Amino acid sequence: ENLVWVVDLETVPLPEIKSSWRKVVNRWDAAYDYVANDGPDFVFTTTLAAPKKRVVRIKAFPDTLPADPSAWVDLIAERAEPLEHAAAAARDFLVVEWMKDVKSV
Repeated sequence: ENLVWVVDLETVPLPEIKSSWRKVVNRWDAAYDYVANDGPDFVFTTTLAAPKKRVVRIKAFPDTLPADPSAWVDLIAERAEPLEHAAAAARDFLVVEWMKDVKSV
């Protein structure tokens, strides 16, 4: 389980970075792993409401922080097989790996 905080390194002056962190996920309620971002929209894998993991898009933060999980968009819903890994590929693709019968598929 982990927290997710962000800071805009392009607009925040270096001396102000320490005080400019925005809390996207500030509860120890699930695991969150960064996959990719497209401007202000971020993609994460998470175990929140999905013990076998799902892939979600958190739209338009840091404008709407803290992030409201009910507003997240499921890109890949939880399946019967546990999600092992997700990674961005090229510009518009995700590569995902699930575990099945104790082997990667």
